[in-house]
Amino acid sequence: MSLAQVAAVVGVSVAVAAAVWGLVFSRRDYFFASDDPGVVPDNPRRASTVRLWRFDDSIKDGERLASTSPVRPAVLGLLRRSLIKPRDMAVMVVDLAVRGHVKIDEVSTGSGTDWALLWRNESSSIGGLQGYEKKFLDAVFTDSNTVLVRNLRRGFGPKFIEVQNALYAGSVKSGLFKANPIDEVIGFRKFGAMGIVGSIFLLGLLITDEGGWVYVALPVLAGAFALMGFSTRAARRTALGSALHIQGQRLLTFMQDGDIDGESFEELLPFAVAGGFTTGWGSRCDAADSGGPSDATGVADAAKLSWLDSPRVGAGASCGEVASVVEGFASSFEKMVRDSRKGNKR
Repeated sequence: MSLAQVAAVVGVSVAVAAAVWGLVFSRRDYFFASDDPGVVPDNPRRASTVRLWRFDDSIKDGERLASTSPVRPAVLGLLRRSLIKPRDMAVMVVDLAVRGHVKIDEVSTGSGTDWALLWRNESSSIGGLQGYEKKFLDAVFTDSNTVLVRNLRRGFGPKFIEVQNALYAGSVKSGLFKANPIDEVIGFRKFGAMGIVGSIFLLGLLITDEGGWVYVALPVLAGAFALMGFSTRAARRTALGSALHIQGQRLLTFMQDGDIDGESFEELLPFAVAGGFTTGWGSRCDAADSGGPSDATGVADAAKLSWLDSPRVGAGASCGEVASVVEGFASSFEKMVRDSRKGNKR
């Protein structure tokens, strides 16, 4: 390569790096300007804020672990990754079931085992639902109050998009994000896609030239891929969103590492599904109650598990057995959503 070619590559590299850094730097989250940004002030709208990078060390501060979360587990998933995933739909079902809105049944069919959902007391319980939860229930229970999960596979894809868009819009209305998260993610991906197309076009123009001019296009291509990779972190949380995210993460850490008792098993089960450690949560609750009767046994005997019906969970079931059944349902529902949304992505 000639000196001019080297200078060109260096110059383009610096320009691309500066542009990418500028875009990434503008995505910093907002935090409350306090010793613990995970605490929401009495008047959050008037509280001082600062813009910082996400700092996970404060989230896992062992002295500040939380045993509850101020947000629903599906919203916590959005706060964690700025995107709604099929898993979040399964988390929503488990959360609605634990709260008494839905019943989950494991049923036998001619082709094997399936899952059925029953909408319970919809007329009396509708007041306790968020807007996205109402839209979700309307999407699932279109013709009947009972539905087989496998029967949702064909038509749930477009409805999934409606539910996730309602959740995105609700997160902005609730003051958790500065702008619609999916719009910001898509915006970054568009920049990245344009950069990839532009770099490929530039490569096509320069590849026939002798020498090292073709290398000028490589920094552009690298910058485009960097934007694509960063896109899932493009959404800017507000100070309130950051505080609730920190609290939620502290709860997940507490559930995995903190001192627990089996009394919290059922209440926190949806968060275990959201965190991806459902069976581990069941085992921890069993271990916490090893000195006495299993909490799951007490729950089942007291008919508190009326939201779950499975031949594998009866009187005397352990927390681990209940968690295993719930994880089986969540995985099945997640797979249904993935299958149904193919070709229906926003």
